[in-house]
Amino acid sequence: MGAPKEELLLIKLRPQDLSLSEVEIVSTGYQQLPKERATESFVQVENELISRRITTNLIDRLEDITPGLRFNRTGTDPINIRGRDTLFANNRPLVIIDNFPYDGPLENINPNDVESITVLRDAAAASIWGARAGNGVIVINTKRGGFNTPVTVSITSNISTTDRQDAFYRPLMGTQDYISIERDLFNRGFYAGTENSIVRAPLSPVIETLIDARDGRITQQQADNIIEGFSMMDVRNDQCCPK
Repeated sequence: MGAPKEELLLIKLRPQDLSLSEVEIVSTGYQQLPKERATESFVQVENELISRRITTNLIDRLEDITPGLRFNRTGTDPINIRGRDTLFANNRPLVIIDNFPYDGPLENINPNDVESITVLRDAAAASIWGARAGNGVIVINTKRGGFNTPVTVSITSNISTTDRQDAFYRPLMGTQDYISIERDLFNRGFYAGTENSIVRAPLSPVIETLIDARDGRITQQQADNIIEGFSMMDVRNDQCCPK
């Protein structure tokens, strides 16, 4: 009997493009986990959200965008997590920068160097960082280079403008009225005690001019001219003193 006839099979595979679903990574400062595997109560703030506010202070950029993070502008602790939980001890949360504890002020951190911030808010943070994490943990990851990536250069420039302040908004006494009162007080002898004191307190230029005119060091006409120059002055107008 002859052998069965062999048949050659031609098998072709068709390529099919599949994209993997994006995995969001959460950094606890000790390890990086997918978001669905992280069991802690946390808030993650990405660089895009941090860069929205124009300020050189990292604390100002975190305000109003980080739930659970409270800001105190009057106390010694500028920020706290979940509110104050102690009366006398330090209420400052533990700050981790690139997996290392950081004890300095947050104001010294350049916001443009920050890639992402994760705030660990519950007691599970203590299982990672110990007793120092009792007030919560702020994990900061800074920007870094990647493998086989081209060099990129970014420039950030911030310009802020404010309205010119009105120095005349307070109802203060004008210069001419003030000089008129000083003349009246001088004629009544109000400055005699100060003038004759051994330890003499400094007097205003108007009173010094009136004393010079009274003692004959200058004429009355000269004194009036000098005082008239003083009456034209107003520091709110940034005017210089007459020479």
